[in-house]
Amino acid sequence: MAEYSFTHWDSETMLLPKEMPKPLCENPVSDGPLLRQLVELVRPGFKFDPWQAALIDHVLERYPDDWHDAKKRGRLRFRQVVIMVPRQVGKTEIAAAFALWSLALHGEKPMMYSIASTREQAEILFRRVKSMIDSQPALTKRFIATGTRGIRARKGDGGYEVRAGKEDALQGLPGVFVADELHLHKDIGSWQALVLGTSSLLDGQVLGISTAGDDDSDALRHLMEEGRRQQERFGFWYWFTPEGIEKEDPRFVLESNPAVHCGRIDLDEAMERVSSMPDAQAIRYVANRFVAQDNPWMPPQMWMQLPTAEVDLKSRVVFAVERTPSWTAATITAAYKREDGVIVTEVVASLVNPTQKVLEEKILALHRKYKPLKVFMRSASLKDLSDALRKRAVKTEFVTQAQLIPRYQSFFAAVQQKRVEHAHDEVVKRQLPSAVAKNSGDGYVLDNRASDIDAVISTVLAVTGAETTEIPAPQVLVVHT
Repeated sequence: MAEYSFTHWDSETMLLPKEMPKPLCENPVSDGPLLRQLVELVRPGFKFDPWQAALIDHVLERYPDDWHDAKKRGRLRFRQVVIMVPRQVGKTEIAAAFALWSLALHGEKPMMYSIASTREQAEILFRRVKSMIDSQPALTKRFIATGTRGIRARKGDGGYEVRAGKEDALQGLPGVFVADELHLHKDIGSWQALVLGTSSLLDGQVLGISTAGDDDSDALRHLMEEGRRQQERFGFWYWFTPEGIEKEDPRFVLESNPAVHCGRIDLDEAMERVSSMPDAQAIRYVANRFVAQDNPWMPPQMWMQLPTAEVDLKSRVVFAVERTPSWTAATITAAYKREDGVIVTEVVASLVNPTQKVLEEKILALHRKYKPLKVFMRSASLKDLSDALRKRAVKTEFVTQAQLIPRYQSFFAAVQQKRVEHAHDEVVKRQLPSAVAKNSGDGYVLDNRASDIDAVISTVLAVTGAETTEIPAPQVLVVHT
């Protein structure tokens, strides 16, 4: 069996955090090596990156037996831990490892609480922890999953439970806590409630892991300030790319991403992903630096440099429609996907001060003439129109706010990769500089409250709709003789 000893930070074999605490002594004592051994036992073939091993060992550092304060000897050093890493480096692996430590190795057998801001986020971590428990008979004898969001000890104390990140739901909970994506937690009161809950344990710990946030990430900003004070029992590890390095430079990724630095993630693939991201998203999720809540979306020149093409309305097109919030204007856009994979789009109608009935009749007229495969619209703005058109045999698809987030990202990538051609419509050209990306969870949406961007949004819906809509196979008439 491999030897598991304390992993020190080594700048020759790993990318070190630019901000981190120093160990208490030259040869630290830690629960980390034993935890890593357990994780790699229950996940055959899996091995932590060197930087992950060092991080886990330092987070679970204990006070040495000869520490000057006798009450702290042998106790877990850090009561609060904040880890800031860019996206897609293995945050879930790290969070799941600490959850397993609390369940299987923590001497006080506490409850371990996963604090999640979204259900999807909670389920990802729960499934990872559950799979590790299920894969090892010795652990399944000790623990049993209860539903889809909890694990309980079969005998005695201890377990795992998912909780919402709201202060009133966290008051008075004694245990160990892992909070994922701290940038989504708005209120520092929730964190403070967790810290208070750990005070009844000798080795209680609140651990948060996150990418950088924006202007609304008050809790994360507060915790960064606390971490930078270099308090003995507050651990803060932060990987980021300094300002002044452009996203076209490989250092933009290499300075912040320890998974790329160690070779687990390919640099060329990482750079390709960066190139298809708006600047603010790249700074936040790759360089791991804070950004504003609202940011310019697409540089107009990126759109205007695309080749000119007009939609062949006799082809199998899709339509999309969007209105302004006050109904001062509406735009109908067409798009279709050519055999070479390029999507061609064009505005086919711009309406001033329309009513829903006028918009409905205009779409019906276009539908009768061109027979589009589908008509896309946002559910937040035009669900009633969608319902009315369906009653008149028009196939529609309304897109929710959550579904829009990946569509904006896909559209931006398609434009950046020059997989889109368009008619250079004046209305899109005029509106594009006003399109502002507003952070929403781990993505962004376009904010249409400050400026009219109905033509931009309808173009996004049309292009992404053409990308995903399957063209039905032609009907073959079989004549039996």
